[in-house]
Amino acid sequence: MRPRLLMLGLISTFGLASAVLAQSADYRFVRVTPFEPLDTPVPTSIYGPPSLNDMGSVAFTTQRGTDRAVVISDGSTLTTIADTAGPFTAFAQPALNESSQVSFRLILDAGPDAVAFGSAGSISTIAAANSPYDAFGNVTSINNQGTVAFFADIGPNGSTIMTYDGSAFSAIEDETGPFGFFGAADINSGGQVAYLAVADEIVDGVRLRALRFFDGSSASTIADNSGVFSSIGGISLNDSGEIAYVGNRGLEGNELYLFDGLSSQLIATGAGPIAQFGTPALNDAGLIAFSAALDDGRSTINVWQEGTIREIVGTGDTLEGKTIISPSSGLGFVRGGLNDKGAIAFLAVFTDETSAIYRADPVEVFSDRFELNEVARN
Repeated sequence: MRPRLLMLGLISTFGLASAVLAQSADYRFVRVTPFEPLDTPVPTSIYGPPSLNDMGSVAFTTQRGTDRAVVISDGSTLTTIADTAGPFTAFAQPALNESSQVSFRLILDAGPDAVAFGSAGSISTIAAANSPYDAFGNVTSINNQGTVAFFADIGPNGSTIMTYDGSAFSAIEDETGPFGFFGAADINSGGQVAYLAVADEIVDGVRLRALRFFDGSSASTIADNSGVFSSIGGISLNDSGEIAYVGNRGLEGNELYLFDGLSSQLIATGAGPIAQFGTPALNDAGLIAFSAALDDGRSTINVWQEGTIREIVGTGDTLEGKTIISPSSGLGFVRGGLNDKGAIAFLAVFTDETSAIYRADPVEVFSDRFELNEVARN
């Protein structure tokens, strides 16, 4: 697939230049942060990959030297949620809900890490290491009710999946069951949670690795490595209880699947032109967005809906006269980068050693359900 050059149009709003690009029949691109030079001495984007809500706001981390922050952009204003001027040293990728509340892992100046949530002017640590947890995973999730899901290590041989609703903690699953280690929790608005689990013991040379789903009352396994999979990769849960996930098949590569509540359906294989799938994002309309490494060496962000995959943007493409660098680090996309209107937020790093965050907005939205035009990007 040859990248198509994208044409520029600028809209200035409240001091922040938002670039609206007319590049395909399906999407327009809106730049929601200023261009910033890469950090040094190792050239690195100061922006982290963004999460996105239905209002079009994005949440992301920034880093310039030792100065770090969690920031929200609504396309016109950049709002700092937390920074290292206070009691914090570093931040992981923030999750974002429709009320612009965020959750994220952070490291305190005093040393241990913690999980925090809140909004501008009101950030609280809800759990900290040594009380009784030893450490937390980088990935958190927050639903529209403000409930946070996260995983934490407990001692040297166990961990747990937890939720916090603003007043109380609930343990979804811990090491007292068949699994001893957990990760990548994703919570929906109904309080259901999808997550990854790894067994304590090795049986017949295999350590069981599973995608687990908590339906509000009990947890069950959706997929595991007892069959064709060697492991389960990135996961994403929507409000209908559907789960998009990546199944790894060892030397045969990986595949993208959708669990519809009853069974798993194969969405796409890594047999070409896609060589490798990144973590998917699944919205309530059943649209799946995902990053991918292609056989031709390019990296892309793509969408799947009802049997059709379309490329949205890729390395080598041009935005505002700037070319996205060819290594996979030229694009940044995470599980929270898709909203229910079908918009996609991503980080772009350019060959001129600048970077910016963009939002790709679908041209057509019907009755709050995202619909793609018939014209594919080519």
